Amino acid sequence: MKYTNHANRGKSFERQIQIMHNLYWGRGQGLIQKIAVPTKIISGRIIREKSTIDFLGALENLPIAFDAKEESSTNFNLKRIYKDQLKALQGFYYGGSRAFILLNMKVLNGIYIIPYQNIVNLHRQEIKSVSRDYLTAHESLKVCNSNQLPDYLKILKGK
Repeated sequence: MKYTNHANRGKSFERQIQIMHNLYWGRGQGLIQKIAVPTKIISGRIIREKSTIDFLGALENLPIAFDAKEESSTNFNLKRIYKDQLKALQGFYYGGSRAFILLNMKVLNGIYIIPYQNIVNLHRQEIKSVSRDYLTAHESLKVCNSNQLPDYLKILKGK
């Protein structure tokens, strides 16, 4: 049986995001913070609990909540957005935040914003994944190439 370790999947992408957040902070545009995965210590063992989303904060008076995902195929399965994450995005969206998934599609060499409302619409249409065709049809969601710093603020502001 083949074992695949997903422990560090997306860590380099999260480092790219954090570098961009440091730039936003340095420019005085706002603060976005990484949310730590909740943990418990039970009988001397560290137990990681379910995490909701990865990042929270505000940029230029825009409240922001998002989760970072990385995909190495041409399709991003929406099942990878867990119910707790979707529920958190929903709460932030209805609270007035820009809620989204920041998606690095490595094979397609692109980083994309998938807004919460787009995710809801995909679910309503019973579409199970974000495909190359979907991203091509929604080119305005592309932030940058995968090897660049994801300056997603320009997309959120419509520039």
